[in-house]
Amino acid sequence: MTISQIIAKFVVETRYDDLPSEAVDASRRTLLDTLGVALAGCGEHASKAIMQLIEAAASRPSCTLLGSSVRACSTDAALANGVFAHVLDYDDVGHRAQGHLSAVLFPAILALAEEESCSGAEVVVAYVIGVEVWARIAATMPLLHNKGWHPTAVFGTLGAGMAAAKLLKLDAERAANALGIAASMAAGLTRNFGTDTKSLHVGNAARSGILAAQLARNGFTAAMDVFEGRLGFPAAFFHGQAVDASAMAAQLGHPFALVDPGVNVKKYPCCLLTQRIVDATIHLSKQYGLNAKDITEIVCEVPPLGPKILFYTEPANSLEAKFSLQHCVAAALIDRRLGLAQFTDEKVRDPAVRELGAKVKMRVYPDAAETETGDTRPDTIQIRCTDGRVLNHSVLRAKGHAEAPLDWGELVEKFRDAAGQSLDDRAALSTIDLVSRIETLPDIQPLMRVLSAPRSGASTNESAHMKISFDSRILDLQSSPDGQARLLGSHCKECGAHFFPRQALCSACLKEDTLVDHFLSRNGRLYAYTIVERESIAPKGFDVPYVYGYVDLPEGVRVVAKIVDWDRETLQIDMPVEMVEEALRTDSSGAQVMAFRFRPVVPRDSGVRGGEA
Repeated sequence: MTISQIIAKFVVETRYDDLPSEAVDASRRTLLDTLGVALAGCGEHASKAIMQLIEAAASRPSCTLLGSSVRACSTDAALANGVFAHVLDYDDVGHRAQGHLSAVLFPAILALAEEESCSGAEVVVAYVIGVEVWARIAATMPLLHNKGWHPTAVFGTLGAGMAAAKLLKLDAERAANALGIAASMAAGLTRNFGTDTKSLHVGNAARSGILAAQLARNGFTAAMDVFEGRLGFPAAFFHGQAVDASAMAAQLGHPFALVDPGVNVKKYPCCLLTQRIVDATIHLSKQYGLNAKDITEIVCEVPPLGPKILFYTEPANSLEAKFSLQHCVAAALIDRRLGLAQFTDEKVRDPAVRELGAKVKMRVYPDAAETETGDTRPDTIQIRCTDGRVLNHSVLRAKGHAEAPLDWGELVEKFRDAAGQSLDDRAALSTIDLVSRIETLPDIQPLMRVLSAPRSGASTNESAHMKISFDSRILDLQSSPDGQARLLGSHCKECGAHFFPRQALCSACLKEDTLVDHFLSRNGRLYAYTIVERESIAPKGFDVPYVYGYVDLPEGVRVVAKIVDWDRETLQIDMPVEMVEEALRTDSSGAQVMAFRFRPVVPRDSGVRGGEA
């Protein structure tokens, strides 16, 4: 069999049950991260231009554009969501896979899965397969960056094509044709880094992958030996350079590349090549309380690829700043953080940032070979101060690297910060819940409906902090559209396992006990009940069952309440109020609870007058 036929056979025969649990968990993590950065990016200039193009096109509107009420056909939705996911350069990168895996694969997979009414498990399988094919092909080829090609655009088209082939349930022959078709649509130039076109590479790869699979389904043909010979895929990119193409299909699924070597999730919204230096910069800035005026020179030691990619020494806008080591270091040192707020056009033009950036120099590791990636050698920053001090710090694995991953809580924090640009809290929390159990969804439609709910605008109400005495394990509470409130899942605080709505401990830790939390609104009153069926796990001093707190509301007024901080003794809630009164009361069971009365800010169209309940 040819390489294409071997890969196609692997794609067709791999099932959900073949996946290790680590691959399923990694899929949840990367999906949540990708959705967050895409929702953050859907309001950017490039994203708006793509949306205008798609809205004007005559297409079958069956698929979701993230954070928008606009709908499109699967190929156009993949194009748009791919642009959204990559425009901020906040999306993950495959470790040793040459490219941004999830920003290509998930837009293609979610669009096609929505169109085909696929299950969550089918989404997971398609993603794992897309990563596998992409990573195996990329691993056999030298760095495309060195030839001026954007690897994400090249390999992403192939990975998306195979993910789409899996969702469309193509047979081996048609899947091999899809791979050949995708290979002829793979392209993208590094010279366009720092422009809108870089994110277009990603969206186009997602779209092309779907198109390749759809064409193959309809009988469109391609060469079966597209990877072999002097006219094959590797030869076209590396003419005269030896590439062992047979290795592309040699170890498929052994292990799955999503698990080993894994995926690098970005902590900062800029080029991956800046992440370690930024970690080092913030470390020194915080440790020594550095100010820009204290610094005479900053020298950053990076791998050979650094100067080839980070070529904007004086960036003119936020996109160029993502590929400017000068801006990233200066902004991170001054603000002691590097988030979305540090990549606005205003921040790029900030005189203090530009002045400090002019003191930043980049040099390549001494005696480094051109092909050295920095995987085994740390990036180092040296800061010379006006008082004569010379400060150094090196980082081998940036936080978020496959070998130093963000935990689930950190991913959720990043998601909520990013998704908050487009979704309200209700939709964001629902997304977290659905993604956390993606493999159990019989249909992907509920997730896509939540993601298509654009933010209606931030509330003008002030927030007040409320504390309730309790001993339970709760993270997020908010009202639902029908006026009731519900609990969203989090992690068991005993063993770390994930639990789902209406269950406060995971099944393994519950054993024979039952601890279930209920939240509901009746007659305008928001109640928070905890039902404990066994005294052995009830908080000290509380009868069984007990109510631990409630809030009075005028009938007809809905309020979003979210828990912002908690421990075993106190619960802190944010909700919009004008006045809060706290009182210690006794409920019908004799348990003491904290209750609150407040005059809410009533929406003008609610028909309810403000006043104490």
